[in-house]
Amino acid sequence: IERTKLLIYMLDASGIDGRNPSHDYRILREEMMAYNPELLERPSIVALNKIDTEEAREHIEQFNKDYQFPPDTLFQISAAYGEGLENLLREIVKRLHIQPNL
Repeated sequence: IERTKLLIYMLDASGIDGRNPSHDYRILREEMMAYNPELLERPSIVALNKIDTEEAREHIEQFNKDYQFPPDTLFQISAAYGEGLENLLREIVKRLHIQPNL
């Protein structure tokens, strides 16, 4: 993690098993602060996954109230159905200055 150029917080937005993306994000940030506070200064992206579930809408709405992210740093995706992945991947490529193989 100390060598990474871009942090991607992949959060479960479904609420399954009592998950809460706002809580999970806060805990991850607290753990990184305890480990190495400099990590919190790294560029980052947040991906709210499992948006295809019925419960996700409420959790995403609450997450957006708890944290205000610029549009190019917050992505809603469904890895299972591929929804939103193209935009997320485009942003990762852009930030890491990668030349995609087309």
